[in-house]
Order: sequence, then C-alpha cells, then structure tokens
Amino acid sequence: MRTILIWVFNFLLGVIGMALLASQISSGKSVSFENGIQFSLSLYNLGLILYLIFIIAYFWGAKKLWGKTIGALLTEKILSKKK
Repeated sequence: MRTILIWVFNFLLGVIGMALLASQISSGKSVSFENGIQFSLSLYNLGLILYLIFIIAYFWGAKKLWGKTIGALLTEKILSKKK
C-alpha cells in the first residue's frame, strides 16, 4: 500500500505537477477556471527545458536533500500513526 501511494504521489506531484508548472512559466497557460476546469500544456523549447530541470530537481534534489522523494515524505506523514 505504501509503495503504491508513493508512486501515485510522485506521478501526480512530480510528473503532472511539474509539467503544469513549466507550462505556466513558459507560456502563461496551464490551468483555467473560466468555463469549468481546463488544462493546457505547452511544453515547447523553454517549457521543455524547464520541465527537465524541474523533474531533476524534484527527484534527484529531494533524494539528496532529504533522503527520500517528496511522494515518500508525504506518504510517511499520511500513514504515520500518532501516539
């Protein structure tokens, strides 16, 4: 269960979240709430470079800094038992 949650969080935050962030920075479009929720990804040139930098920072940087990915840290916080 723990491993599945780690994979889900890393996919949502790392892959999808970083793609939306890179798209927002490079083109100004990623998520719109005007007529419902609309997603738009524009990962050309600068967006693709930013995406690769964000992915490296997300996985490699977090692993170096905290010893775990952000998905693993989040899963640990959610599943930890309070005494």
